[in-house]
Amino acid sequence: MIRLLGEVRYSEELGVLVVQIGGGSVKLYTGGTFHVTAGDRGTTEKLFEAAARQLTRSVKYTGCGICEKACPKHAISFEEGRIRVGDECDGCGVCDEVCVAVRYVGRIFGG
Repeated sequence: MIRLLGEVRYSEELGVLVVQIGGGSVKLYTGGTFHVTAGDRGTTEKLFEAAARQLTRSVKYTGCGICEKACPKHAISFEEGRIRVGDECDGCGVCDEVCVAVRYVGRIFGG
């Protein structure tokens, strides 16, 4: 799911997954925390919210399949009870717009 944000790199040795996104990055640590950095506060906040949406989708996945049906690139599938995003994904965000779990992330950010 996090690959929807940008280019993903993982270091098992360091226990961190790094997503490079335009002018910033999101680092997800195996301990469950994540760290967002960018050139300015506004960009950092946008990246933080985007990362929170994707993590919420991963954790609160209900199996409803709405995102799979809505994806114009047919990049989403479900395998072994988990969401899989294929290389066809172009990050358009349609899946976020229809996701039941992501709707509630807005409440966290006051949206």
